[in-house]
Amino acid sequence: LGQRHIPIYTVLAGIPQTERNLALIELEAQQAVLVKDGLRIRYGIKNQGYENLETSLNLNVYRIKDLIKELPQDPKDIEQYIQESTAETPVAIKIDVPGKVTGDLTWISREPGEYLLILRVPPRADERTELDNTLVHRVRVADDKIKVLYVDHPPRYEYRFLKSALVRDQKILVHCLLTSADEGFPQEHSQGAQDADFKEPLKE
Repeated sequence: LGQRHIPIYTVLAGIPQTERNLALIELEAQQAVLVKDGLRIRYGIKNQGYENLETSLNLNVYRIKDLIKELPQDPKDIEQYIQESTAETPVAIKIDVPGKVTGDLTWISREPGEYLLILRVPPRADERTELDNTLVHRVRVADDKIKVLYVDHPPRYEYRFLKSALVRDQKILVHCLLTSADEGFPQEHSQGAQDADFKEPLKE
């Protein structure tokens, strides 16, 4: 082409600036919690291309009414749940430089049931994609006290320690049974329990 004096013009395809994107990449929390207990939710946000950015992390709580076998992944399905959910107070987030930002927030469960916790970073107009701005976590909120049967043979140090901790915990109903105890020995149990099965100590 040079010998024939045909000019060649090269054009670089793409954009000169780095693509921008905010992505929720982590959501860690327990799968069950008791009513009025705080559920700690740990999250991670991957930032690409943004500096000195102020955004928010939104938490929406959807109470499950029908059977859901798998967590929703399709953005349209998630958006439907968000529209029917309760919005908690957003968490303000300051992002200084590109990289990973981590943090945690606490959700207080008020009523027993099954819930979807939907974490979302509001999409921005200049983001590469908004498909990775949302993560979903399923949690069961229980109103029952945890029922424990603790059986041991001798009253070891571990027994004394665990027995005292279990009996004091207001969220636990416990029966302790020392198999080495003499007949008629008053076995330890939760004091003042309203549950009929825990009002009297075990005898055998």
